[in-house]
Amino acid sequence: MKTTCVLLALVGITTTFCFSQTPVPLEEWLVSKGYPDSSASPPIIAGVTNQFSVVNGFRKDPTKQSIVIGKIQPKTFSYTIETWLNRFQGDTLNEFTWGSGFHPEGIVSLDINGDGNTDYLNRSGRLFLGTSEGVPDTTKRYVFGNHPHIRAGSRKNTYGDVDSDGKDDVFYYHVADKGYPYLMSIMLGNADVSNVKTTHIQSPVLSDTTMHEVAVVLFKNKSGSWRLLTYTWANYFFQNPPPGKWVNIPEKSEIRLYGVEFKQQLDSTTVTLTKLDAYQSPEWKDHADDYYKNNWSPVATNGGGTLFNSQHLDKILFYPVVSVINGTQLSTTNPIFDLQGESFFKIADVGGCPECLVLDHSIDGDDIEDMARGFNDELITYSITPNEYTPIAKYKHKLLKPYGTLVNDIYSLPDTNGDNINDIAAMFYHGGAEPNTFVILKGKDWKTVRVQDTEVGNEMLAIGNPFPTPQNASQLQVPIHTTTTGLYELQLFTLDGRMIETVWAKQVDGAQNLTVLVQTSELTAGVYFLRLTNGVHKAEQIVTITR
Repeated sequence: MKTTCVLLALVGITTTFCFSQTPVPLEEWLVSKGYPDSSASPPIIAGVTNQFSVVNGFRKDPTKQSIVIGKIQPKTFSYTIETWLNRFQGDTLNEFTWGSGFHPEGIVSLDINGDGNTDYLNRSGRLFLGTSEGVPDTTKRYVFGNHPHIRAGSRKNTYGDVDSDGKDDVFYYHVADKGYPYLMSIMLGNADVSNVKTTHIQSPVLSDTTMHEVAVVLFKNKSGSWRLLTYTWANYFFQNPPPGKWVNIPEKSEIRLYGVEFKQQLDSTTVTLTKLDAYQSPEWKDHADDYYKNNWSPVATNGGGTLFNSQHLDKILFYPVVSVINGTQLSTTNPIFDLQGESFFKIADVGGCPECLVLDHSIDGDDIEDMARGFNDELITYSITPNEYTPIAKYKHKLLKPYGTLVNDIYSLPDTNGDNINDIAAMFYHGGAEPNTFVILKGKDWKTVRVQDTEVGNEMLAIGNPFPTPQNASQLQVPIHTTTTGLYELQLFTLDGRMIETVWAKQVDGAQNLTVLVQTSELTAGVYFLRLTNGVHKAEQIVTITR
C-alpha cells in the first residue's frame, strides 16, 4: 500500500488529507443472491437473475430511482420482473410486477410521446408507456426491431429530443459501408407511438467503396448544438499472396467530428452533416506496413470509447479507442480530447478510460459524476475533477468469492441510506451453476477517506527492483514472482495514482519467476510505480526514470 498524506494548516486548524493510490473498498448496503433450488432436477438457480436496471419516475417520485430486477421463483421456477423502491436497508419487497415478454436489462427512462409520464424502453426493443400513476401500462407493449444500447459510456447517449418537439427520440448506431450506408437511425418520438417514424443519417465517405464509418456517439454540446463522433477506416484487397485478403488502410483511418443539423419538414426530418475536424495519429502512417500485413485497424471498428459530458465541467471529454504498435504487438492507447469547441483539442496522449460507464451521479461527495467499470472480478469507480481530466481510481468492491464472477451491469443511485452521498448498484454474474449476486454499495465522501481505509499489499505476488537493459536505454527489465495460475497484468501508474497503461499481460501457470520488459522511451523523467495484479492480489514497486 502506498498513501500520500498532506498536512494542511489553516488559521490554527491542522488537517491531514491522505490520498490512497489503491482504490478504497465500499461498504455493502443491500445484498441479494441467487441460490440453488434442489427441488428441481437438476437443481436450478432461483432468486435474482443476471438482469436488472435502475429506472426514473416510478410512482412519480423525482427524488428516487427504483430497481427493476429479474427473479426466478423457488419451486414454481416462474420468471418475474420485480420493482424494489429502496426505502430502507435490505428493501427487496416487490412493489410492482412488470409484464411478460419485457426483460429488465438496459432499460432507459424517457418520454417518447410527450405526455409528461416516464416511459420505459429496454434493450430488446420493448416499450411500455408510463401512466399518470407513475407505473408502466403493462397491458400495452410496443415492439421495435431495433433497440438502444450503451454507447460511448452512457445510457443518456441513447436518446434525446433532436427535433425540439418535446418528445424524446431514440438513437441506434450503425457501421456504414457500401452495403448499408447509414451511420445512425433515429426513431422519432410521437404522440401516437404506433405511428412513429424513423430518419437516417447517411455516411458521407462512401463514394470510396472501400470505406467504412461507424457512429460513436451523438451528443449536444454546451452551446446546445448537436455533434456526431465517428471512426472511419478503409479496406483494400491484397491479391498477393493468393488467395488475397482485405487489409485496413491506416492512411484513411481517422476520428471525425461532425456538426449535425435537424430540419423538420411536413412528414419527415432531414439531417445535414458538416465535417468540423478529424484526428489522425502520425503513428498510424509510420506503421502502415504492420497494419497492412496483420489486417489491423488503427481505430475501434465497433465504435468504442467514452464521452464524459458533465454539466459541472466547461469541457466535454472524449476518451477514444485507438491502437499503437509496439514491436510486433498491437495494443490500445487512450488519449484525452476536449470537444467543446469545433475541433479535437488533445489534453493528454494517454490516461483516458474508454471502457468506463459514466454514472448519473457522484458517489464520492462532490458534484461531478463518476465513472465505473468491471475489471478482473472487481468493480472499480473513477473520478474527474475540474482540473484533472484523467480518471482517478477511487473505490472498489469485489465479492468474497471472486473466481468466475463478472460485473454484469452497473448503475448509480440517489442516496439510499440517508448520508447525503449517492450510491451505486451492480450485478455480479457467476455463470453456470453458481448464483448471481446483486449489491447496492454505499457511496463515500472522499474527504473522509483515511489511511486505514486502504488495502494492505499482498505477499503472494512480488516485484523486484527494476534494472536497465544494457543494449537498450529505453527499456527496463522488471523481475516478478507469481504463486498461482491466472491472468496477470503489470500496470504503470504516475505517483499520484493515475494509470498510464498496462505494459504486460499474460496467462501464467503456477509459481514462476519472470522478467518483463517495460518500454520507457515515451516517459518523462520522474517517479512512477508499477503494479502487478491477478485481479485478486497485487504488489507494487516504485521506479525512477532519469534522462
